[in-house]
Amino acid sequence: MKFSPTLIIAITVFALSILAVGRILVGLIVSNLHQINSIDRQQLSKKPADHRFSVIIPAFNEEKFIRRGVESVLRQTYPNFEVIAVNDGSSDKTGMILDQLARQHPKLRVIHQHNQGKSVAINHALMLEVGGYDTDSITEDIDFTMKMIDHFGNSNRQFGYADDVIAYTPPVSRFSQLLKQRYRWKQGRFKALFKHRRVIFNRDAKYTFSLAFWKLPKVFFEEFLMLIDPLLLLWIIGIIHHFADFSTIFAIFGLYYLFAMATFIPEELKFWERIRLMMVAPLAYLILYVINIVDWISLMRCLFNMKRIANNEDKTAKWQHVDR
Repeated sequence: MKFSPTLIIAITVFALSILAVGRILVGLIVSNLHQINSIDRQQLSKKPADHRFSVIIPAFNEEKFIRRGVESVLRQTYPNFEVIAVNDGSSDKTGMILDQLARQHPKLRVIHQHNQGKSVAINHALMLEVGGYDTDSITEDIDFTMKMIDHFGNSNRQFGYADDVIAYTPPVSRFSQLLKQRYRWKQGRFKALFKHRRVIFNRDAKYTFSLAFWKLPKVFFEEFLMLIDPLLLLWIIGIIHHFADFSTIFAIFGLYYLFAMATFIPEELKFWERIRLMMVAPLAYLILYVINIVDWISLMRCLFNMKRIANNEDKTAKWQHVDR
């Protein structure tokens, strides 16, 4: 029994679509269960944390937003913390504003240094076992996390993020700036993974099996799905065009609607807030597809420069501001 090339392509794209949908659904279910479990643990444990921590804020020519950012951190209700702001040789009024804030807030400490980049600025406020942030990375947070996992392992130590934090950031103002931002993030993530690639498929007991054989390899699989995303979109458009009936169209849009709604199912929202989100969910998902386009373009640029990224040829860690 012979299959035509068209049928083989259609079956392949269909299988990849099911795989992509399944990955999203499983991810949503797992993340929602994790969030519900986290909320339950917080409700059971009423004892306030008593450990002290530091918030490090590196800044370069941020006179427009530095006051708002620092004051936002200082308003936190947790009692035992300090804020260390590092002025990386700013040529505007950033340093002056930080000094003014330090005189008003005892919890704030300001460090001034010559312009050396974000990673050096953070290291100025940080003396750690792994050697601090590397100064050859443009996404120092991803690189530093991978560096700590590589050094300590994650079997006896926990690396996570605070998924209940509410954070605000000024958005970029133009599509070109959004592309610049997303390309930097994706390039930095690839670079960090290649730098610490020995963790992937590593059987050392200090790494959990799920990290070495699932979570890290899955990053490359997700990028592959992003690469073929236009094919999946064309497949959906082809189905709509081929069958040209409302049931197919409604089924596809219904599936995307469920994806959009699943993102706020576990959130603690009021009834009418849920209703409003349910009404705008389909529109929001279509608008957010712009991010998919930007990510796809960024991925293609990364693939074009993959040799330089994998070999860590570009060791710059300079500030890369975007227009906001």
